Amino acid sequence: MFLSRPTYNPGNSAVKKAFASHDEFKSLLSSARPFVLQSLQAILEKNIHCDKALAAVFKQHKIKDKEPVVYAVHDILRQWRFLWACRGQEPATNSASLQNVLKTWERLQGLAAKEGNECASLQNQADSLDQVALSVPAWLYDLGFAESGEDWRNDLAAMNRPAERVVRVNTLKIDRSHCAEYFSRSSIIPWAPHALWLHDPIDLYATKAFRQGWVEVQDPASQAVTALLQVEPGQRVVDACAGAGGKSLYLAALMQNKGRIIALDPSVPRLAELRRRARRAGVFIIEARPIESMKTIKRLYDSADRLLLDVPCSGTGVLRRNPDLRWRLTPAMLDQLIAQQQQILHHYSRMVKPDGLILYTTCSLLKAEGEAQISRFLESHADAFSLLKEKRYSPSLDGFDGFYAAVLKREVGCL
Repeated sequence: MFLSRPTYNPGNSAVKKAFASHDEFKSLLSSARPFVLQSLQAILEKNIHCDKALAAVFKQHKIKDKEPVVYAVHDILRQWRFLWACRGQEPATNSASLQNVLKTWERLQGLAAKEGNECASLQNQADSLDQVALSVPAWLYDLGFAESGEDWRNDLAAMNRPAERVVRVNTLKIDRSHCAEYFSRSSIIPWAPHALWLHDPIDLYATKAFRQGWVEVQDPASQAVTALLQVEPGQRVVDACAGAGGKSLYLAALMQNKGRIIALDPSVPRLAELRRRARRAGVFIIEARPIESMKTIKRLYDSADRLLLDVPCSGTGVLRRNPDLRWRLTPAMLDQLIAQQQQILHHYSRMVKPDGLILYTTCSLLKAEGEAQISRFLESHADAFSLLKEKRYSPSLDGFDGFYAAVLKREVGCL
C-alpha cells in the first residue's frame, strides 16, 4: 500500500498558515530559489546541519521572507531519495544536480511550468513509488520496519509533514489561559497541560511573550515526557544530559523554582545557552555544570531524588523538525549511540538515591534505543532497579514528535 504524497495546496493547514494562495507561494519561492540551492549545498555537500545552514544564509542575504526557503529546504530534504527515484537516478550533490532535483520538486508540487510528456512521465513515476520507504535510507527503513512494521511506516508518513508550532507556557511568569490571550489563534493540548498550539505564522522570537520569558519552544511530547519524572518542590534533581536545557527549565517550573537542579553536559556552549534561557525564564535553581570526566559523575553518586537521562540518540522521532538527520545517520553512528546509551545508564544511574526515580528518555522511534535498551539494563541490574512505567509518544497517533520514556526506581539497599 502506498501512502499519498503530501503536496502544496492552500487547504493544507501546515502551509495555509504562511501563504494565502498557491500563486503567492509560487511567487515567493521563485525569488527564494537561489537561497534554497545555497542552503541545500551547505547541508548536503558540506555536511552543515540544516538549522545552521539556513541561519547562515539568512544572515548573509538579510532575507525577509524566510518561510518559503525553510519550507522548500525541509521538504526537499524529507523527499531527497524519493525525488531522485522519480528521476531514475542516484542522488548527487553537485550544483547542477541540486538545480535538477529542485526543478523535479517544483514540478511535483505544481510550482513549475508543465512540459508536456516529460512532466506527465515524471508524475507517473512518482505515483508508482513508495515514498514512505524512500523517505529514509534503505538500511534505516528496514531496521524500523523489522522492529515495528506498519507503525513505523505510519510514523514516517507523519514525519514527512511540516512540524506544528507548539510552545510551553512558563508558569513561573504567567498561566496558560492568560498567555493564550496574547496570541490571536491558539489551542490547548489536553495531555500536555502547559502547552499552547499556535495557529498563526509569526516570528515567535520577536514577540513580547518570548522576550519576557512567558514561553519556550517545546514539543508537547517532550513536555509530557519530562512530567513523568514526578518532581516536587524542594527536591534535588540531576539532569545528566541537559544540552541547552529545555527539560531542565520545565522541571524548574514544575518544582515552582524551589529546590536544586544540577544540569550536566560536556558542551560548555550548550550550558551557556541554558544559563541565558534560565535568566529569561526567571529560573534560579539550576546550576549548569560541565562534565569534565567521570569524576564529575562520581561526585554526585547517591545524591539525587530524581535523575533525568535524556540520552544522545538517533533523533528518529524528530525527523520532521530535523529532516537532514535521516541522511546524516549511518549504521555505525547508531551502533555508537546505542553503546553510549548503555554506558550512560550503567554509570549515571548511581547518581540517584535509593528509593529515588530515574527517567530514561530518547527522541527515537527505534526500540533498540528504547525498550530493548531498558530491558538490557534491567537484566544486568535486576536487584538494584525496577521498571515503574514505559510510555511511547507516536507522531502518527499523538500528532507531534516521537519519544520513548521509562521511569525506573532504585531499590533500597542495593548497589
